[in-house]
Amino acid sequence: MEKNNLTYFYTENYLNYIAERFIKNNESYTVKNNEYKFFAPILHSDDKVESGELSYLSLPYVSGNISDKTLKKEMATYFEKINSLGSKRIALRQDPLVNYNNQIIKSILQEGFEPNLFYTTIIDLNLSQEILWQNVRKRYKSFINGLEKNTEYKTVIVDSQNNIGCIEDWIDLYMALIKRGGGCQDRNRMKNVGTAITENCGLLYLLYKDKQLISGLNINYANKFSYYTAGGTHPDFEGLDNFSHYLMWYLILDLKNRGLDFLEIGPVFYKNVKNFYNHSEKELTISDFKLGMGGKLTPFFIFEKINETN
Repeated sequence: MEKNNLTYFYTENYLNYIAERFIKNNESYTVKNNEYKFFAPILHSDDKVESGELSYLSLPYVSGNISDKTLKKEMATYFEKINSLGSKRIALRQDPLVNYNNQIIKSILQEGFEPNLFYTTIIDLNLSQEILWQNVRKRYKSFINGLEKNTEYKTVIVDSQNNIGCIEDWIDLYMALIKRGGGCQDRNRMKNVGTAITENCGLLYLLYKDKQLISGLNINYANKFSYYTAGGTHPDFEGLDNFSHYLMWYLILDLKNRGLDFLEIGPVFYKNVKNFYNHSEKELTISDFKLGMGGKLTPFFIFEKINETN
């Protein structure tokens, strides 16, 4: 199995991982009592799961008062749970915006998971609008200013109270982009985008021209943290204007006004930095775009374990 085929990052399926992450689902392993909550989302984001090749999970975390001894027992039960999936490869992705208990990290390393270092970009939305604007790359500012003055385009925000009907426009566009790229996606799974929005943990930022959807960005959020999960521009309009730059700035201001604290734009890759994930040339270009929006380069780990016996 080639590692560059694994869905570790923001591919078309990753938005399902984010959407499911903040919505109660049968695959989440949660332990609650009066003192603490142990939460371990078991979230598959790759079609290879069906063939038993990969399980992609979110690193478990705990809130409340819990002793190291009790947490060690919870982790042992958790490992039994994920090992029962029978996957050849298991990946646990750290959320760089979550403060994990040391015992969780220690247990994962003792279980034989290998830490792989990556970087993502995070924007501090508590900064003033003036500072946020200063941090944007100079060339991008001209793109943003140009589209702000262009009256041909209309920006639409889709949330739980507004413009719900536009969700289907976004699904149509994104499905077309996936198909053009040679991929496939179940339309019913794409509807998780709408579920996240109606459950008040998702947003869409869409740009229209003459009632046609030109470009869009998808955001999910929880606990004052927000995450960029997907974006795309209609093939007929690619290269004409820098729509993503404008929409990203637009959503940064909107998320700030909504009282969110942070926005994670996503992983950044460098040409000469090697690790188990083989990034594409397109991902290098997207990485440059993310850095240009003024985010802070922030490390995170993906803990990977290969089960030779499965």
